[in-house]
Amino acid sequence: MITVGMDVHVRNSYLHVTHAERRVLRNGRSPNSFLGLAVFFARVERVCKPHREPVHVVLESTTNSRGIWRLLSSYGAQARIDLTAEVMDARKPRIIVESMCKADSVDARRMLEDVFTM
Repeated sequence: MITVGMDVHVRNSYLHVTHAERRVLRNGRSPNSFLGLAVFFARVERVCKPHREPVHVVLESTTNSRGIWRLLSSYGAQARIDLTAEVMDARKPRIIVESMCKADSVDARRMLEDVFTM
């Protein structure tokens, strides 16, 4: 399974993508648009499609997370990949808020800690 932590902002988001055993596949910033996400996820598609691996995205709970969730769902359907997106429980961002190091890359990575401990 490929997992993605997404630190969502108004115009763009920072994504941290990991493959099996938490191996980093990609991380970086993407515009919050269908085309921007498609360009970012192109490398992820090349890894997941041949083996039909699912992609699981964990989004930060923000005011525009519902819109980003819709974009991701639409992208997954059009790209024909098994992509599921979930908005992080509103009580969980405490992990991010209490972080001593405030950086988008760190926040996106820390969101995945909740996924791996399940």
